[in-house]
Amino acid sequence: MIAFDEIEPPHTRITAMGSDAEHKNEVQPQAVVRSDLYVAYSLTQTRQLSELHHAIVADLFGDRSFSELGQIAVGAVVGRTNDQQISIADLTGTGIQDTAIANLAFTRTLAANVGTKIEDNLPKTFVDKGLVFLTPAV
Repeated sequence: MIAFDEIEPPHTRITAMGSDAEHKNEVQPQAVVRSDLYVAYSLTQTRQLSELHHAIVADLFGDRSFSELGQIAVGAVVGRTNDQQISIADLTGTGIQDTAIANLAFTRTLAANVGTKIEDNLPKTFVDKGLVFLTPAV
């Protein structure tokens, strides 16, 4: 699980995928709150499961509003406004959707020659889980 004190700005981007049950989460609620931009695959789903659910249960948000990935993709809502922001994308689709999205993002990141390989700066448990690449934009 990514903890609050393990998020190192600037330009940190976390993509959480796989928290598809009320009891599961990959990012501490305090880390979700610390983000400048939280983007949900589906707000209906993430309010009941996943990272947002745990932050809501912990009563950490108040009346903060959130965007969905589709809104940003079509330009209806602005994503990150600068490269110093911390962003979290919370994907709770099916495993095949999450894998396809992650693979596409990784491939495009490599092709654009952007991003930072961070495996040397992460706890070994992150590296063992394959969490070794962050991209600088949502």
